[in-house]
Amino acid sequence: MMLKVFFFTLCIYLPHALANAHDEAEGPSQEYRVLKQLALNSGIKAAVVVKEGGHLIGRPFQVELRVRCEGASSDVLQWPVHDSFSVCDMSPESVKVNRQMTAVALKAKVADLAHYDQQINDSASDPEVRCHKQTHIKKFSLKSLCPKP
Repeated sequence: MMLKVFFFTLCIYLPHALANAHDEAEGPSQEYRVLKQLALNSGIKAAVVVKEGGHLIGRPFQVELRVRCEGASSDVLQWPVHDSFSVCDMSPESVKVNRQMTAVALKAKVADLAHYDQQINDSASDPEVRCHKQTHIKKFSLKSLCPKP
């Protein structure tokens, strides 16, 4: 009976342990790049972070606004994601904060989804993703980031 319990526990625990070991081996810091860190009022800290591997097809970059309301963690990757969006391409040096410290913006390009859809309709085996040439301004609001006590 003890042998059955041991194998049952092993079958439950082993996949979880292997998944965690794989995640730790890859290291999240290799995937992310911190573009800008902000010190806001009342000790609130925020960071604009970019990660390769976006939410949607044709948008390979995921831009995140991470926020630390309280706590001592200085590792930006440990802060919770407050907001995010995916883009086709972006300009990392374009990240700017307005004077009132109420918004952060950056220049980004969106995917040409019409071109992508046309390739799918034409039965392309490996559709090419391309970005529009025109840039757009994407913004994150810095208002009401943390709940008030």
